[in-house]
Amino acid sequence: MTTQMKDWTRVQQDTHVRSIERTCRGPLLVDPEIERVNFDRWYVLEELRDVDGVGGLLGELYENAKQLAAPGFKLGAVPALVVDPNDAETWEYLRRLVFPMIRLRGDKVGKPCGYDQNQIVVAHPYDGETRQVPCPDCDTLFVWTSPVFY
Repeated sequence: MTTQMKDWTRVQQDTHVRSIERTCRGPLLVDPEIERVNFDRWYVLEELRDVDGVGGLLGELYENAKQLAAPGFKLGAVPALVVDPNDAETWEYLRRLVFPMIRLRGDKVGKPCGYDQNQIVVAHPYDGETRQVPCPDCDTLFVWTSPVFY
């Protein structure tokens, strides 16, 4: 049995694109130099398999985020790090905790931009090209690859 490809109308394409929520997370809140230093620290700690050092880095990053948080926004506590330093899954877990705090954006501290980025996507052709467009509200660069419909 063969499946025929569907010819999409532009309205159907736009509806499909809008079915995926894309909102602007807001600008980076950390100086690029501090970001670079913290990534360098992370990679050294990862190479040494120093879970305690990662805990210290994460604590510092959380404290910084608390200072930048919107009034009344609850960031929460630093997660307890009961992990095996020799387990690859441990380092993936830690990476998922640490990286968003190093590349701190407004959404992590209750200050997201919130602009609907689908407005940008549907304003361009669906041709598979990668594009970079600044957010109209906060100037954060939005990078995406346009979908292709067959």
